[in-house]
Amino acid sequence: MTYQYPLYFLHVYKNQKALILLYTATFFLMIHYGEGYHAWEVTPEDYSQILKLYTNSIIYFPTAYFTKVTLLLLIGRVFAVKEQVARSIHVFIAMLFVAYLPVQIVKKRKIFFFGLTLAIFTDFVILLVPIPLTWSLRVSLRKKIKIITLLGAGGIATGMTILRMYKAVKFIDSNDVTADFGSLILTT
Repeated sequence: MTYQYPLYFLHVYKNQKALILLYTATFFLMIHYGEGYHAWEVTPEDYSQILKLYTNSIIYFPTAYFTKVTLLLLIGRVFAVKEQVARSIHVFIAMLFVAYLPVQIVKKRKIFFFGLTLAIFTDFVILLVPIPLTWSLRVSLRKKIKIITLLGAGGIATGMTILRMYKAVKFIDSNDVTADFGSLILTT
């Protein structure tokens, strides 16, 4: 008996696309107002607009959640013949949902670094889970290597998240927020 795949995949995908578009739009607005320039090169009015647009971090967590859920559901669909794998993926998705729930912000730094740590962890899960599952497929070695290479492209996302964490640690006490966080935004 095979595990029945949930129909909410399409709804997740639609939400993910909308959030990514909204998140990207806020980046373009931030660039318009001077994000990426030194703070002394940005007018006080534009700087005020940039600070308002930093609220895009509210959009980041649901965007990250839906992106990761989409990838996990895709992996779950590919390996749905293994009921235990599919159920484990759905349990992991539920745990991610709880982790991404908004909480009262005690310190912005803690929330920011928690989000980055969670992103790195989930990127590694999404990267590593398919590898042993692919080896169990009844296909030629060449096809297995192709599948792992394709799925391994997610390693780029993991690398970018680690780079983002490095830049965040480097710039957390920055006096030139608009210039320093401009490069951080590019790694998102």
